[in-house]
Amino acid sequence: MKNLMMAVVMLITCTTSMAQGIQEPEYIGQVALVQSDSSQVVLVKEEAEMKTKTSGFGYSLLNKGKTFLRVKGDTSPNKIAKGEVQLIVRVKDNNEDPKNSIGVFQFETKKKERRFTLAEVGLLSGMKATTSFNTVPYEAKKIGASSYMVTIVNLQPGEYGVTTADFTHISTFSVQ
Repeated sequence: MKNLMMAVVMLITCTTSMAQGIQEPEYIGQVALVQSDSSQVVLVKEEAEMKTKTSGFGYSLLNKGKTFLRVKGDTSPNKIAKGEVQLIVRVKDNNEDPKNSIGVFQFETKKKERRFTLAEVGLLSGMKATTSFNTVPYEAKKIGASSYMVTIVNLQPGEYGVTTADFTHISTFSVQ
């Protein structure tokens, strides 16, 4: 009986200390990187702007329009090694499907900026629209009252962004 009680106390202690190791970010929309030693670092958010460009002269039936999110600078200040990445993303409510509230996508690097294409439109040349920010596959599990642990397996080198509801401030990171 004594051994059983001791085992129960040890199990509760271990579970409690493990749960205390993972903490939710303080504010909604923040993204924290879980490092190999289980410590967490909140990713820097960068300002993004929505831009539209057209090809050709003015707006005609043959022109194409392209709308994208643009972040200044060719690389993120947040550097991560390639492989498996774990992020804790704070959202308003984690009772919703995480694919509806968290977007993870890869930027295309152009000169001194990073871009993510939202839509390409041309009346006669066809229409291609990207309506989802979930271009990088991930798994998510609930953490705490309002966060998800997002796990991305085999992440390759490149520039990435994570967004929740605010598209003007994106948590970015660079995989090297």
